[in-house]
Amino acid sequence: MSHSKSIYAAAAITALAMAIPGGSALAGGGGGGGGGGSFGSAPSSTPSFDPSEVYREGVQQYRAGDYAKAEKSFRRVARVTRTDANTHYMLGLSQIELEKWRKASGSLRKAVRYNEDLHDARAKLGFVYIQQDKLDKANEQMGELETRLAACGDSCPQDLTEAAEALRVALAPDAAAEDLARLGAPRSLQASTDFGDAAYLDAVRLINLSQYDTALDALENAQTVFGPHPDILTYIGFANRKAGNYDQAILHYEAALTVAPDHLAANEYLGEYYVELGDMDAAEAQLAKLDALCTFGCAEADELRSWVVRAKAS
Repeated sequence: MSHSKSIYAAAAITALAMAIPGGSALAGGGGGGGGGGSFGSAPSSTPSFDPSEVYREGVQQYRAGDYAKAEKSFRRVARVTRTDANTHYMLGLSQIELEKWRKASGSLRKAVRYNEDLHDARAKLGFVYIQQDKLDKANEQMGELETRLAACGDSCPQDLTEAAEALRVALAPDAAAEDLARLGAPRSLQASTDFGDAAYLDAVRLINLSQYDTALDALENAQTVFGPHPDILTYIGFANRKAGNYDQAILHYEAALTVAPDHLAANEYLGEYYVELGDMDAAEAQLAKLDALCTFGCAEADELRSWVVRAKAS
């Protein structure tokens, strides 16, 4: 499906969901281009729970200060969505509050490995290394942040500037105890469904305007609320692909399909990804999967078929 077609379909579903009292733009997993298999009817190879629901429970537990329960919830989600940076980040934050420094460093390393733009995760990783008296490793994280600051110059995102400053102050020889405490303080989370819905709708609007980098910021805000929801993961993959970030695109498509293997949009966009990379065997495998899922045909299969036909004819 072309991005404009799928996004307008998602917007229509969103409007319907939000018209229902208490509804969410992501209720039922129907967005992301109209795909989304039901968790209740998922095959045995998929999770026996809804990872995004368990993630939301973890967020509420974190906000309530019940970090042990939050850690358990985020760890459960991370076992399924292994490459979801945001889940590893939240797991690491919970472990910081429990002073599980070794586990926190492992979780935060995964967070920045899967998403280098999670700047607060990198700063928090530096905090954990300071707690472990591993100042060389903390300084390595400071170096990464400084390299990014040098690259963006006067147009650096606020979260990068704030993360670098907090870690820089904490690493200074004359740093006070409150400087370290400020760096390691619990993150203040916007966790309401309304906030997540607004961020998701904003992302859809920005993608329609081809403003992919800004859309990714909005999608990350939505993900903070909804966690590894397949619609959000699919759009993060789509926006990254359109921005030329192919490594991030494939990570998020695969993550979406781990959570919801029958998600139509994720399967279609993954097929388009393969066409763009020239891997026609993989693209045709995705088309075959969509044809099997869409017994009576569907727009996602038709769109991917047109991509395959055009690629073969060129």
